[in-house]
Amino acid sequence: MDSEGYTTRKAEKSEASAIVSFLHEHHSPEAVITKGFFAKNRARITDAEIQLMDESWEKFVSEAPSLVTIHKASNQIVGAIVLVPVDNPNLYSEEKPSGERSKILDEFDVIFERIYAEVNLVDRFPQAKRAMKLRSMAVHKDHRGKGLAKVLLRESVNWAKKHGFDLVHSFFTFPAAKKAALRSGFSKVMDYDMHSVKDTDGSCAFADLSPNNVTSIMALEIR
Repeated sequence: MDSEGYTTRKAEKSEASAIVSFLHEHHSPEAVITKGFFAKNRARITDAEIQLMDESWEKFVSEAPSLVTIHKASNQIVGAIVLVPVDNPNLYSEEKPSGERSKILDEFDVIFERIYAEVNLVDRFPQAKRAMKLRSMAVHKDHRGKGLAKVLLRESVNWAKKHGFDLVHSFFTFPAAKKAALRSGFSKVMDYDMHSVKDTDGSCAFADLSPNNVTSIMALEIR
C-alpha cells in the first residue's frame, strides 16, 4: 500500500537482517516489558545467553512473515511489524523455531502463554479457527506522527484476511500504540497489570515498569 512519501509491503526474506537491525534500534529501547524482564534477570544473563537470544530472534524474524514501510525518498525501512501465524486451537501458542533456544527467552514466552490462557481467546471468539499474533511493531522516531503505525496494523489485518486467518491479536503497551490499534478496528479484550505476574519466589517477574505496567490485549475478528 502506498501513502504519501511511503510504501508498505510484505518484506522479502533477504531483508530479515535489516528488519532485525531496525527493530533493535527502534523497538528494543521502548519495549518496556521485555526490558523489565531482562533487568530483573540481569544477573542470570551471560554473554553466551545474549548471543543465543540474538540468534534465536534473527532466526524467528527470518522465518516469520513481516511487513515493512519504506520511505520512498531514501529507500530506507522506517517501519516494521512481525506477523506470527498461529494454527493451534488455543489461538495463541506459536510454533517455536528449531534449534537451540535461550532458556531466559523460553521463560519470557511462558509468561505470555500464561496470560493468554487467562484471556481465553477461544471462549471470547468461538468462531475463530486461525489466529495471527502481531509482534514487535516499530516506526522510526523521525517518521512518527504520520499514521504509519495505523497503516502497518491495517495492512497486517489485510494480509491475515488474504491468507485465511479470522483473528488478529496482540499486546499493546504504550498509549499511542493502543490508540493506533483502536483506530485500526481492534477492540480491547483485557487490560493486564504486568506487576501482578509473579516469579517462582513470589516477587514480581519484572523490574518496575511504571507508568507502563498495564498492557492491553487487543483483537480484531475478521468476518
